[in-house]
Amino acid sequence: MEFFYSEAKEPQPDVLVDLVLSWILGVGRQGTNVHITPLRIELTRPVKHRGLLECHFGCRVRFKAGRNALIFRSGDLDRPFVTHNEELLTIIGTHLESHLKRET
Repeated sequence: MEFFYSEAKEPQPDVLVDLVLSWILGVGRQGTNVHITPLRIELTRPVKHRGLLECHFGCRVRFKAGRNALIFRSGDLDRPFVTHNEELLTIIGTHLESHLKRET
């Protein structure tokens, strides 16, 4: 899973990147009810707080990468969400599609 702002004019703040990647991992863990551990994290910034990040995410961190991303095992991405609700997804999906059509 890669993180970037397509409309950004300035570099993304490190704390925002860390927060969003942590949030994505948290959603995956809560949704699947499994303590998923990424294979690695890739960050565009220079080496900074390696120990803290590796402890938090439970995997190695690659700095000076070409993107900000969490790399998962394909099996983890295939895990079903225990909180899956088809009716709610349909409602949300319909709302998002109508919002996108109004924006374009």
